[in-house]
Amino acid sequence: MSQWRNTLIIMNLLLSVTAACIAAPISMEKNLELAQRNFQAKNYVEAEKVLQALLANKKLDAFHITRVKALNLLLKCYYAENKLSDASKVFKELLPILKHNYGAEDRDYLQSLKNYQALAIKLGRTEESRSLSREIDIAENPGLTLGYIDRKGKLVIKWSLKFLEFVNCYNLPGPFSEGLASVYQGDPEGKIAYINKEGQTLIASSKWQRGLPFHDGHAQVFNLSSVALIDKKGEIKVSPHHDFYPTERREGLWGSSGGGNYIDDNGEVVITVKASRLRPFHEGMAAVCLQEAKDQYSPFGYIDKTGKVVIKAQFTDAKDFSEGLAPVQKFVEDKTIRRDWGYINVKGAQIVEAKYDWADEFSEGLAVVAQVAEDPWKMDYGYINHSGKEVIPLRFDWAEAFKEDLALVHIPGKGDRYDHAFKNGKGGFIDKSGRWAFIDKSGKVVLKAPENAEEVWSFSNGLSRIKIKNSYGFMDKSGTLTIAAQFRFADDFSEGLSGIAKW
Repeated sequence: MSQWRNTLIIMNLLLSVTAACIAAPISMEKNLELAQRNFQAKNYVEAEKVLQALLANKKLDAFHITRVKALNLLLKCYYAENKLSDASKVFKELLPILKHNYGAEDRDYLQSLKNYQALAIKLGRTEESRSLSREIDIAENPGLTLGYIDRKGKLVIKWSLKFLEFVNCYNLPGPFSEGLASVYQGDPEGKIAYINKEGQTLIASSKWQRGLPFHDGHAQVFNLSSVALIDKKGEIKVSPHHDFYPTERREGLWGSSGGGNYIDDNGEVVITVKASRLRPFHEGMAAVCLQEAKDQYSPFGYIDKTGKVVIKAQFTDAKDFSEGLAPVQKFVEDKTIRRDWGYINVKGAQIVEAKYDWADEFSEGLAVVAQVAEDPWKMDYGYINHSGKEVIPLRFDWAEAFKEDLALVHIPGKGDRYDHAFKNGKGGFIDKSGRWAFIDKSGKVVLKAPENAEEVWSFSNGLSRIKIKNSYGFMDKSGTLTIAAQFRFADDFSEGLSGIAKW
């Protein structure tokens, strides 16, 4: 559920960026071209008039790329006419936009800072030049603190990186599992290592760029298009082989991304099945997309650990078994039919009727299900038990699986549900007047998140991750913000520690 929520947010962020990119009317682009022609013809005064009119247009967003281009061209005009005081004013408007759009580590921002400092020196503005020196130093040597905090918020493991060393999201501290966590600590080639809870490196950086958590003494590690399996000594148990997206290793087996093979911890292919897609094993069974048909709608079925098809291919989609049941989507030729998710048992018998538009795996005795509301763009979420009874009515506009006896939900408000809110540049699918909350297994709201919470996550190790004003902190089960929202990144607690990043 959390992953789906994050996907929705990312999709709408992308849509907002796209909308921003086309926001400037065509006439603005033409005016910019006109100013460029005047500048090239050395008609600086005419170019300045066009640019000033363009920048004064209230329809032009403060951070739009057209504004950046116009300001840069205006700078060139003022420099050409030696209007240094006017150029200084342009810098003051341009620099915050560059920093907002591209970040303090951006090269264009850094170069603009240096150009502005040179201008300040030329104008005899000593104090302004000194201030810019500090900004340049930060931009040239930006850094961030990464590490792990305990449940009191104390930073117990710490290291620092420059922004340019921070290659990608895989460089964020990984969760602890079986006493180890994968981390990136500045290796020049972007390699990771595994550390213990004292911060000691037990498996040194070698050639792996990403590592998954340990399970049963083994972990999958990745390097570009290769995957391998290592033990807690860092010894390779399964040699690297070409595989872009293998399934996560579960119950001692993992499947190849191309479909067809499951590999054991010795690197032996123990199951070969004619399938285009493989899922991890759960409770001794794995959902696979069997290639019984040549079209893209080949149905899903289930195999056991011998590779035998124990539940025939008959589902459009199928999820993992949990607590003896698996959510499956009825296979129908008419793709417009809705309410086709239900649950089967390990023998393939239909236990819960296929009547839902969405269904999740069981957790702590209950499973999240949803149906399309009266408005086809909205969903109503609730919970069923193992017999299919709706023990918590479908009355929420978001719901997640139960963890630690509580479930995260979003209570609908009086406004238009799923209002796409963008406040101060921050966005998410939240209700105008609704609220994030936690319910118990009777459906009673036992805890409400702060009203200013932008995002909330399920409890883990007794704490819920919460996002306020684009920073992360943690809330306990009494609703107290025990760790203030202060981190640019924070992961859920695992084995008593949470990976964080702060800059």
